[in-house]
Amino acid sequence: MVFGFSYMSLNGGFVWVNMAFPPILAACFYSLKWWMASPYSTMALTLLADNGVPLASVPAFCAACMPMFAFLINMPVIMGLAASEDGYENTMPRKDHAAQKLSKYPTLFRFKSAHNNTNEAVAMMAACFWVAQTHKLDEIIFAKLSLLFVACRILYLFCCACPSLD
Repeated sequence: MVFGFSYMSLNGGFVWVNMAFPPILAACFYSLKWWMASPYSTMALTLLADNGVPLASVPAFCAACMPMFAFLINMPVIMGLAASEDGYENTMPRKDHAAQKLSKYPTLFRFKSAHNNTNEAVAMMAACFWVAQTHKLDEIIFAKLSLLFVACRILYLFCCACPSLD
């Protein structure tokens, strides 16, 4: 098995997932509560404002950064395949990025999975941003939640891809 059981995984069946879910849910709630009251979120908003991103534009800025982030996550996969013995086949990239080929390279497989997960998260983010915009969520809350989303995606990359660095 290429990827074994790890502390970052919910592998292990029904009982394990149901035992792990309540603490994870509680950790999410308290992390969100901490972030909203944290001086770090205010400091991040101030830093963006100092660099020309007004408070009302922070969610749009975060949304604009996500496709670039997804692209950057995929770069190690492309570069790793290019450095492999088979090289990178640019004319058929879907075949090159297939799970069967990437299974030989666990780290690249995890980066590709993180890339795919980021693309899926962007779709959910867009729907959440639309609802927040439509229902006129408070600008500060919207901006802080947007920054939290980006911070969580960056943290996810390190939790997902980096434990398997060979």
